[in-house]
Amino acid sequence: MSDPTLNFEPIRRIHQGYPWCGIFDVLDEYLRPGSEKTPDIAAVQIHRYNPTIGNGKKWDYADCEQFLWDFWEKFIEFARAIPHNHPSQERLVNLVIQLTRVEGQKTIIITQQRKCRFWADLPRLEECMGEVRAPPRADQLSEFGESARKYINWNSFAARMHSTGLVDWEIYGLWAFRDALENTISGKPVVNCYVTAATEWVAHGGKALFRCFSDGPLDDETVHLTGNGHLYWGRTGLSLERWRFWKRRFQEIGERVDEDVKRKAIAAIGKMNEIEGEC
Repeated sequence: MSDPTLNFEPIRRIHQGYPWCGIFDVLDEYLRPGSEKTPDIAAVQIHRYNPTIGNGKKWDYADCEQFLWDFWEKFIEFARAIPHNHPSQERLVNLVIQLTRVEGQKTIIITQQRKCRFWADLPRLEECMGEVRAPPRADQLSEFGESARKYINWNSFAARMHSTGLVDWEIYGLWAFRDALENTISGKPVVNCYVTAATEWVAHGGKALFRCFSDGPLDDETVHLTGNGHLYWGRTGLSLERWRFWKRRFQEIGERVDEDVKRKAIAAIGKMNEIEGEC
């Protein structure tokens, strides 16, 4: 079934040849509304393209590493292309879950002699996510243009993945909140974009993020990675104090965003209160 909000053709055009055309076709069919292809079937079909099986060809660990880099880079392009509020965001996450469960996975060795299972340990996914995480600058943004949409969609996927427990991506959530709520931002398109991205973390990763809070001592690396924005003077890292600061900022920032984004910010406050009560 056709869906004008899903446009994967730019991905198809820039990724030609074997095995990417085949993998694209699997993803394209699976992610379309009304598709009867289940995530476990899609996962098995994708698994057949990995270099450790089929065709009687010899393979080495370099082949695996290159395949994984290329696969996750392209996979993340799908995540960035799917609107944050589209059901296919959840279908994409379900596909990752099923990839980790595919039978017959080989153990491979990647950089630094680290052993991992081909899909189950999701090797190279986090590195590929990090390459495109940076929020768009003001000069890259029009009112919810392509750069804004990709950033918001990326955060929606990251939040949903964090909630699965397969990855520990709370730092991405913290950075989304820090970018949106702990710094002075100029220009409504930027504020709209950053705040919407942060609300995606509340909606789809808030409970998992809340459970990462700690009042214990922080090592130097954590202090560096979770440093405060200039508007927040409280405890570094993930903490209840910081969470409540974010709630206040969602309320304050509501007057500087579009009505739709304001509604999302108000809903985020309600969801955060609900999470506090549950956890």
